[in-house]
Amino acid sequence: MAEANLNYQIIKTTHAAREADDQRNENRKKSLIILILQWLADEGYIESARQLERETNLDVSKYDVCDNIDLYTIIQEYESYFYVKFNRYPKLTKKHGPSSKFIPTFKC
Repeated sequence: MAEANLNYQIIKTTHAAREADDQRNENRKKSLIILILQWLADEGYIESARQLERETNLDVSKYDVCDNIDLYTIIQEYESYFYVKFNRYPKLTKKHGPSSKFIPTFKC
């Protein structure tokens, strides 16, 4: 009986940890979308921001980016961290070569 109870507790704890991790991932995605929407609006890409808002079905009127954060700051902080850790700056983007298998096309 004690062994069955212990197994149940392990399963319950594992499930709770998985749910918490899933919730963190969902919150991270939502925060990223809000940050991108704010960046698009700040840079003047109003129609792109509206389109992204429509595509995500996220009620952005409920959320706002905090005063101390934006995408530029996040990238800047990541570059600083990466430089301190690896003594070089990270490559965030790269050009497609002629033999690239994936070429993004944005069609409406």
